[in-house]
Amino acid sequence: MSKSQIGDRIKQLLETRGLTQAQLSTKSGLPPATISHFITGLRTPGTSSLRKLSDALGVTVEYLLGITEEPKIAGDEAKVIFRNAQQLSEESLKTLANFSQMLIDQAAKKKDAE
Repeated sequence: MSKSQIGDRIKQLLETRGLTQAQLSTKSGLPPATISHFITGLRTPGTSSLRKLSDALGVTVEYLLGITEEPKIAGDEAKVIFRNAQQLSEESLKTLANFSQMLIDQAAKKKDAE
């Protein structure tokens, strides 16, 4: 994957997550200029930076690199959700699925309104 493709993925994830480059900098521990350079394709993230970015954005390194096309969620929040979901009844899982779809729909409406 090219530098610009990695940058495009980071940019798309920022938009999807409603984050700014400054917020990503804070969450990842990477300097703001470094984030900007990755997005614009001036630099390619190394292994350590990829791990920090993937953790901060809640996706796998493989997604950032273009190895996979689906931005599988990763990170502590996702692990908690999946761990807790294993203890739910089928009815509760359906409720959780409906709730998550409602959140997605609300985020899409908010984005469309902007």
